[in-house]
Amino acid sequence: MRRYDYFMVPLVMDAGIAMAVLAVNLECQDLGATALQLGLIGTAWGIPYALCCPVAGKAAARVDRRWLMLAGIFFYGLAVAFYGCATRPWHAIAAAPIGGLGCALFWPCFETLLHGPTAAETRGRMGLFNVGWTVGILGGQALAGYHYALLGPRWALWTIALLVWANGLYLAWRT
Repeated sequence: MRRYDYFMVPLVMDAGIAMAVLAVNLECQDLGATALQLGLIGTAWGIPYALCCPVAGKAAARVDRRWLMLAGIFFYGLAVAFYGCATRPWHAIAAAPIGGLGCALFWPCFETLLHGPTAAETRGRMGLFNVGWTVGILGGQALAGYHYALLGPRWALWTIALLVWANGLYLAWRT
């Protein structure tokens, strides 16, 4: 990967995550979700993420990381696409664990790529990663409401899924 990829890949991935988090909450509110149901979306995402991250981290040492990252991107994009198909809040709650699994496969494996041949290279990669990650969250949150209002719930979420999958294709090409 080139140096700027350590910035761009997390930027796009986190922008997609941040946009999807806000868009799915807006969608579920439009569908009449209760506060409990909105909280369950995050919980249903977080449990598989927390449980699978250590497993994915260990697997990254034994399996080609590229395949784990691509599987993670596929599953996260699939969850976002399912969010776009939701007609009831529980549909989003049911899709959330797929997204948590996807992120658990992606992030630990991507972070192993930050280690360079020298300490200076590792610091540089980590710096780019952290700035990209933060700008992605900031930009995704800033754009999500406009994106949702412009395209509506289905197309907003489906285009976010396409953005995530395009990031996966870029990552596959660059690694």
